Amino acid sequence: MRTMRLLRIAVAPLVFAAMIGSLANIGARASGAEGNRGPVPIIPVIVEYEYAAQYFMQWISDNPKYSMIEAIIGAGQPRVIQMILTETKSERRVIYTDSESKVKALTGAGEEARAAKIDFKVANNVGHQPTFGFAFADERGKAIRWRFIPAAAASALGKGLSPQSDAAGLRFRYRERATTAGAGTAVQIDDKVSEAEPWPEVSSPPYFVAYRGSYVEGIHLGALLVGNRNWRVTSAPAELIKGSTWTLTSDGNQTRQMGITSRKADELTINETTEWGSLDLTVRTTVQGLAVRSIVITSAGHKMRFTFKPDLELESEGVGAAKAEVAFQIDEDDHEKVSQGTVTVDRAKDTVLMRWQPKTPDWAKSRSLTSTITLDSLGYAIEVR
Repeated sequence: MRTMRLLRIAVAPLVFAAMIGSLANIGARASGAEGNRGPVPIIPVIVEYEYAAQYFMQWISDNPKYSMIEAIIGAGQPRVIQMILTETKSERRVIYTDSESKVKALTGAGEEARAAKIDFKVANNVGHQPTFGFAFADERGKAIRWRFIPAAAASALGKGLSPQSDAAGLRFRYRERATTAGAGTAVQIDDKVSEAEPWPEVSSPPYFVAYRGSYVEGIHLGALLVGNRNWRVTSAPAELIKGSTWTLTSDGNQTRQMGITSRKADELTINETTEWGSLDLTVRTTVQGLAVRSIVITSAGHKMRFTFKPDLELESEGVGAAKAEVAFQIDEDDHEKVSQGTVTVDRAKDTVLMRWQPKTPDWAKSRSLTSTITLDSLGYAIEVR
């Protein structure tokens, strides 16, 4: 269904592999000759979240190379722009951005990203909607020029959670204010011009005439992604006290610093802060390791929150146990219950299996994810599919 392609947004501006559990004995594996340094946070699922100030999208039906173009205007300072092109046949997506550090963050998250010079202009039209203009070159050097004109002012009438297309993973895109593309919206790829097509299903002529595209002011871009990650623990704390830190390094030499910012009885808060935002993990210490109560990811002052009931706990090595089932809930700012579901945890020797099964929204019920964590002497690997 063509309208379901809206969610082909594939950005990874703030990728935090949410540290949802740990194993009591993994410290011995990860710490090498220095001995057991206690629990180490594990990455059982790959989480992505960004709050963007503006989002633009146009479907393209008559171009042999590309089927969609998107733009994301960051909410932070300095402003970062991302352009996304989706290929027609393969559905491969490439992200172009004017920030070198964003490219590094995106590629570290497993996205295909390219640095590009992006020209962005806004022309205000008295009595009419503004005209937004974008210009850049794709990876083949072909010029891309895009003119976007909203059908109307973005409003709360367009507020809500967008249904997901066939994109991999679970993607939760919540719109604060939105409208459709309007007449005059068009993209030129090399020498071929593709005008936005009429969208009669959502039009109410003569008062509102929609074209196939979207404009959003204020959008939450949250996702549970598929993919592979390998991490080795290069340092771990001897004690779980305030100020203690873990350092983890990926195969691509991406480094993560995770520190304990507070401890109250058996409850810890673990924080990671990057250029693009922060993650706060609230856990309860147990005999087996760490049980997660909540995860909060912050981007430009906005939040995506995971909560678990009961606390999400992975059992320690060598302890045989039946599967455990935990309820999860995802909120974005004050939009509660964006998604609800269960996580089933199963463990065998050095492998941990977690199955994420959404129960809401309806379109997510058929999109369960399985994360497999494999431990070794240096750290761990994760595969999400």
